[in-house]
Amino acid sequence: MIRLYSLDNRLEERTVVTIGYFDGVHQGHEFLLNDMLKEGKEKNLSTLVVTFSNHPRLLFQPNCGLRFLTLGDEKIRLLEKMGFDYCLVLPFTKEFAHMTSKEFMFILHEKFGMEELIVGYDHHFGSDRNSNFNDYSIFGKEMGVNVVRCDAFRVKDVNVSSSKIRDCLIAGEIEQANLLLGYNYTIIGKVVHGHMVGRTIGFPTANIEVSDEKLLPKNGVYAVNVEVDGRFYRGMMNIGYRPTLGNGGLSVEVYIDRFEGNIYDGLLVVELTKFIRDERKFSSLKALKNQLSLDLECIRQ
Repeated sequence: MIRLYSLDNRLEERTVVTIGYFDGVHQGHEFLLNDMLKEGKEKNLSTLVVTFSNHPRLLFQPNCGLRFLTLGDEKIRLLEKMGFDYCLVLPFTKEFAHMTSKEFMFILHEKFGMEELIVGYDHHFGSDRNSNFNDYSIFGKEMGVNVVRCDAFRVKDVNVSSSKIRDCLIAGEIEQANLLLGYNYTIIGKVVHGHMVGRTIGFPTANIEVSDEKLLPKNGVYAVNVEVDGRFYRGMMNIGYRPTLGNGGLSVEVYIDRFEGNIYDGLLVVELTKFIRDERKFSSLKALKNQLSLDLECIRQ
């Protein structure tokens, strides 16, 4: 199990370190992180991932509307699956933002045993935003730290990045987003009571309460895999404003195919696999039911 640390701690081990927000822990991140795991194994160093509990951009632009691919616990679980030893989770504060890259490297070296630092091909850190890999290498030599730059990771000639994946999701390009992530985009939420109209037309849905910080893809109907108590079911998810019913704000609803049971107040893990259609208004509940039947048949096939 990965062990979580703060700046108040000290680590009495020799470590290889990397730094980043790592939103999504996507294939580009994994490319860098796997390099780090390899270096740790070859040089007998413990692995330490340094990340942040809040995105640096929100400190300077709190109203920018940035939404995330993975929230805190999701990100830690993905890192844990990869097999890292330690994770240093830092709040990005105004005080921290004034720290230079050299000052931060010194702390990581002195308090957390950093002997090697792996940085992404375009990654910069520290208040001295114009510093670059060459500067980090010079600082490292002064401290006895080897600094290594990881190349960009590309999928079909696309540099994989969190912002690119966000763009895909906003456009409803779920399959492209999943390709860049390396796994199915996942929404986790608590099941809450809704209007219960779905059950009157044969499509009872679980209404999911999702954090405001989580990025929801384009409104519409999606094919999904749903995990309930360790079992996976096929299903379909609607994200939108239920224009046919006209009864509320944005909602996230999931119909779980061939499932019966009470799941209120439980957590659902929903993996999105394919965009089926845009949300639209139907002339009647009967017309909506007919379309949902067609959607379900499409998903089953």
